[in-house]
Amino acid sequence: GAADAGTGLSALVGRRGVAATALRPGGQVEIDGHRYEAKVEVGAIDRGSAVVVTGCSDFALTVEKAKT
Repeated sequence: GAADAGTGLSALVGRRGVAATALRPGGQVEIDGHRYEAKVEVGAIDRGSAVVVTGCSDFALTVEKAKT
């Protein structure tokens, strides 16, 4: 539920996913079939790009474009 939404996000740090929407700088990513609010610190990430989770805040993941 909403009360525990923030507590599990830290477990996703280091995980890879896909940008479900463009992140400019905010949007959504999909990891293991689940969608999460996310933001990119620098620049923008196009929809469909591979991302890696670098951190999290109370309500969103911080991601960067995954290096191939």
